[in-house]
Amino acid sequence: YGPRDLDLYLQPGRRPVVALLHDSLTTSSRRSLDAVARDITAHTAYHCVNFDYGGSDDVATAMAWLTSPAAAALGLENNVVLIGHGVGGQLAFQHALRGSPALRRAPKTSARLRGVVAVNAPLDLREARALGIDGVSGDSPITLLPPAMTSSLRTAAWTAWEESLVAETFFSLIHGLDDAVVPPALSTRFVVAAATGGIPSEYHQIKGEGHGSMLDPASYSWRAARAAAVAALR
Repeated sequence: YGPRDLDLYLQPGRRPVVALLHDSLTTSSRRSLDAVARDITAHTAYHCVNFDYGGSDDVATAMAWLTSPAAAALGLENNVVLIGHGVGGQLAFQHALRGSPALRRAPKTSARLRGVVAVNAPLDLREARALGIDGVSGDSPITLLPPAMTSSLRTAAWTAWEESLVAETFFSLIHGLDDAVVPPALSTRFVVAAATGGIPSEYHQIKGEGHGSMLDPASYSWRAARAAAVAALR
């Protein structure tokens, strides 16, 4: 797709899609997600696409490609859940929130995003930088959320966008409590801010698992991510 590579894990016929974004904090390769990509086709009824990327523009291009005739010819339905690990989770949430009035720009064409799952993701970039986490850039997902429902900053545009987003996209966060790369507090802060702005989310804190645990299909972190994808596509 575009200038980047992807790996396809296909099943017979037309099916919804689980798309994957790897973590660029700890690995530079989509290959880190090979095992969980195979797990998608082994344990769900969906196709899986594992995208390489270099930044948020590539993610937007990938999500647009999923609406293309080329994708349709492969049996990929325009019903997608996007799962991101680490920075991949940040970019997944950033894409899901691309219509935020805070950005003051029209969102680009994208696949229908039924759900978005962030695993061990730095969702508050200001706090991430303050903690010395390098390699994060782009729009901070927490800053794209609506103001509190009781706030004087809450306009009709914010309310209309929030209502359409909640109706379309399911948000899920998973964080290992032993994550030494991205503190779980960065997910917790997002969950609280989202709820204040009227956007519900599902949040799993996983005891005894760290930043890279989800790369193992047998981990609780991955199984929670897979279950969230299945729930969103039902």
